Amino acid sequence: MAALLLPFGYPGYPQQAVTEHIKASEEYLAGIGINAVSADPIINLPDCARAIDIASRDNYDYVIVLISTWIEAPNVMKVLSAAGIENKPMLLWSHDNIWDEKEKATISFGCLASAGVMREAFEEFGYRFKFVIGNPGEGQLTKEIKDFDTAALTLAHLKKSRLGMLGYVSMGMYTGLGDHIKVKKQLGTEIVHVDNYTVLAHLDEPTAEEKAEVVARLKNEWSIAPGVEDELLDKTAAYYVLMKKIIKEQELDAFTAKCQYEMSIDFGFTPCVALSLLGEEMPMSCEGDIYLMLSQMILAYIAGRPSTYGDMLSILRGGNDGMICAACGFAPKSFLNAEKPDIDKHTALYSGMLITTSFKPQPVTVIRVANYKDGFKMHLIKGHTEELKGFHEIDCPTYAGSVIRFENKTADEFKNEIMSQHYAIVPGDWIDALRDFCNITGIKAV
Repeated sequence: MAALLLPFGYPGYPQQAVTEHIKASEEYLAGIGINAVSADPIINLPDCARAIDIASRDNYDYVIVLISTWIEAPNVMKVLSAAGIENKPMLLWSHDNIWDEKEKATISFGCLASAGVMREAFEEFGYRFKFVIGNPGEGQLTKEIKDFDTAALTLAHLKKSRLGMLGYVSMGMYTGLGDHIKVKKQLGTEIVHVDNYTVLAHLDEPTAEEKAEVVARLKNEWSIAPGVEDELLDKTAAYYVLMKKIIKEQELDAFTAKCQYEMSIDFGFTPCVALSLLGEEMPMSCEGDIYLMLSQMILAYIAGRPSTYGDMLSILRGGNDGMICAACGFAPKSFLNAEKPDIDKHTALYSGMLITTSFKPQPVTVIRVANYKDGFKMHLIKGHTEELKGFHEIDCPTYAGSVIRFENKTADEFKNEIMSQHYAIVPGDWIDALRDFCNITGIKAV
């Protein structure tokens, strides 16, 4: 994956200084981890042809338009249009004025004057872009560029991804219904349907050796309650092995499985633990919620680590606002506050195993994608987790989950913005990168 750097300048300035500023920018981008292919400086109209040639050679993930001096705006538009890259995500970067120690004066190369023209022009042309100002090495500029890079590469990942859907909507959740065409059109992600029967019909195919390896892993890495029967462990292992096979055969990058009610009641087996093991390897969830799965995929790609989810079960008010968020059995191990987290049996509603250890305390980003007019919106929540104690659904064991304290919203704001019960969670603060992602995809940030 790579970005395309298009450095623009003007012939009326000292060309050595212009070239040095552009070279410093190229080195700076490489130094902060941005993989960028650079065109030669675009100063005059003939330079556009060479830039167009480079821009047309590869399918770059995004474009950096660098304004190093005053520039001729039509040169920029010529390169973008002729190379067919005007629909790419764009970072419009203007250098700032510089301090000349010898002259003891601030020196302008006309960058910001030109940037004013280009920023408004980009908006009027309908480009998906982010505008940043700064010289190489400035801390705020570095964060802004890296946030955009993260957002643009996340979109690139989604465009190449295949989301597996086992079964369809669960328990009448309207908000989990996914418009497959809209998802493909706006984000590029293919949704691949697999029926629950495909799993149930082949659940006896994993070998004894394959299942024994998974059971040994469970017994070694988890604390399994005494009442959990070997039959449940065997089913969990078989389900895990079979899902791995389906994922490989279908070349899937994420998966959501409908557990209610075919698995949890009719078959007498909840796949929570098997899905949790898979959740450390790729974005994974249950109950067939497509927009939850998209949310988890976005977070996993943004953060470069596993994501999870929880049901919003309580809204907490009173000055330390937040919510109680817990899934009814699913949780990847890396989220849990124990070296060997607990696995127990469901005692009501469903049959099978579940995870009961609370999440570890840490900063988190929580999101939910939902329908909005012809596109999508995204609920953006910054917060931190606290241990979940003394809370459970009636007649059920404690679920894996957490108290999540809000840091960018009040309880009333959250209440009036709720987009479903399922919310995706990832460690860290990724709000700024997610806002960039929303901007370049046309998703409404909430």
